[in-house]
Amino acid sequence: MAHHLRIWHALAALVVGVVATIWSLGQSAEPSAVAARTAQLSLLGSAPPPRTYGCGVPLLDQADRQLALAYAKTPATQEQFRLAGRVDGAGLLINESAGQVRDFWAYNFGTGSHYQTPATLRRVTPRGYIYVANDQAVSEEALDALAQQWEAIYATTTGVFGAAPDIDSDGRVTLLLLDLGDGTPDDPVRGYATQRNQFPAASYSNARDLIYLDTNPTPVGSAVFLGALAHQLAHLINWNLHRDAGGQELWLDEGLAELARFRNGFGHSAAAGFFTNPDKPLTRWAPGQENLAASYLFLLYFWEQFGDAGIYEVVHHFGTDIDAVEGALRALRRPESFAEVFHRWTLANFLDDTTLSGGVYGYRTLDLVSGEYDGVTTFPRAYRTTEFIPPASDLGRVQHWAARYYRFFGKTGVLNLDFLGNDYNRFRVTALASSVPDFRSGNAVFPVALNAAQDGGLALADFGTAYPSVVLVVSSAADHGGPDYTFSASVVAAAPPATPTPTAIPQGFSTPTPTAVTAQPTPTPFSVQPTPVRAGQPTATPIPGWTAVATTCCVPSVQIVPSSPSAFDSVTIYGRLVDGAGRPAPGAIMEVLWYFDTLAPARCVSAPATADGVAACTMTFAGQATAGRTVPIHVRFHYQNQAYSLNTSVTPR
Repeated sequence: MAHHLRIWHALAALVVGVVATIWSLGQSAEPSAVAARTAQLSLLGSAPPPRTYGCGVPLLDQADRQLALAYAKTPATQEQFRLAGRVDGAGLLINESAGQVRDFWAYNFGTGSHYQTPATLRRVTPRGYIYVANDQAVSEEALDALAQQWEAIYATTTGVFGAAPDIDSDGRVTLLLLDLGDGTPDDPVRGYATQRNQFPAASYSNARDLIYLDTNPTPVGSAVFLGALAHQLAHLINWNLHRDAGGQELWLDEGLAELARFRNGFGHSAAAGFFTNPDKPLTRWAPGQENLAASYLFLLYFWEQFGDAGIYEVVHHFGTDIDAVEGALRALRRPESFAEVFHRWTLANFLDDTTLSGGVYGYRTLDLVSGEYDGVTTFPRAYRTTEFIPPASDLGRVQHWAARYYRFFGKTGVLNLDFLGNDYNRFRVTALASSVPDFRSGNAVFPVALNAAQDGGLALADFGTAYPSVVLVVSSAADHGGPDYTFSASVVAAAPPATPTPTAIPQGFSTPTPTAVTAQPTPTPFSVQPTPVRAGQPTATPIPGWTAVATTCCVPSVQIVPSSPSAFDSVTIYGRLVDGAGRPAPGAIMEVLWYFDTLAPARCVSAPATADGVAACTMTFAGQATAGRTVPIHVRFHYQNQAYSLNTSVTPR
């Protein structure tokens, strides 16, 4: 199978060129296999219309970065503040009081030009000046409410992100309410901030900490208006910390700013659109709601996993891209890498199950469903899912730092999945299995171990019975390498139970009792520390990501035999599954996982057990283990739609 797939893989590379133009436009080439169909599952409801977030920052990003390169490392002078009307001849800050009128520079998104507009100071708060353009009508009641709401937004946002900039030393941020004149009522710019105002020497600078907020068609004080305010304040804070670099990359800056909207209680409006097309590159910004949704959802997931402290570290790290997230994880003394957090996030975008592995495969503040959703607190699972009835094989492509989803169903037996990826990429491949078709419960996560050539496979027992639906998630955890891969799926009928034929039991095995069984130690250069397994009880301390199960039916045991008395190149795991009376379980499939430095395990799947219930797997360490190093081992038997597990370990002397 692997040889044929490699030939197809080479041929597929030629096909890739044909669809290069489509790919450059950000679209994904759909598989051509007759057995496949791109489908929105029938249980999924119709999507609500996309919601705009209306930030003008990306539209001004390139100009702002050029300004930062020109002015960020040059301190502002008193004369520059005087020319901007901020200080008097003696260098003292000019007092601003309600009723004062002054001219402000602004940007018209409809005409693409800067202009000046007079505005009146209508409210002064401990942390803000609220100016209203003279051609705009805003009620006194709306301004009173806004003054209070601004103080709350300021406190919440600075509490998470850190202090706001204060280039003029007045301790306040100026809010300027005006018509931004974007000319697109269906998708208006709701607000913006620009680094231009942080540099008094720059043209069109107001030399103050300033946020522009749209009044047409956005009602002052509405949730959309206040969410935009929180969003822009986060931009100001983030820019101030990264001004020398021109700011963080847009995917990170926009995602963080949208998280500020959520942290101030204005919901998940940015999430709309992503789940219907999740193959969007997280770290490569492009205009559009789907890209913002990807950035926001990743930062929301990161916040749910690591809290306000995690977000603070991302914002305050000197990095501007993936390195900022990596730096935050190190500051928090977390073992995960950015790639691992990203991988878990791609699984959470479909599974949304917080009951597994401490909640790393789901969201806590929103729900992903397979039925009707409201686009407010409930959203669809990542459902641009290509469906297959095995046997099937196909060519796939996934953008860097993005994911694709493939569903398999309709057959019964052992599901064999083979994956061949581009050698220069770094793929993460995982099978999500569920006891129910819509993944509402009974979920399990099965990593597919890949070698250095990005090839690997998985044999999943009980497909179609215990697991009627399996979704293969393929993601690219890299910003390099070709995006193409091939995969195949086949189903082998499970061996039926047979009448046991007495055979010799391998040396080291004894007939287990129904009350307690432990792994049998062997006189080898290894010391083995097994975890006891008792009938009717789960194993103690299962390896993360696995649920160890033992029932009154069957009890597993293992024996570990080295390749030679003096070498640690490989060991063979002999496993045996028997019931409480010592009767063997022929046809059981043994799955062995062992863990080195990463969370992704190496894996071996045995042939069906012999008539006396014995199965074997060989673990090859290839020099990865060293003397005195303990290697955790997870053994899992699949038999008659049930799983029986134990954990053990091996340590070379």
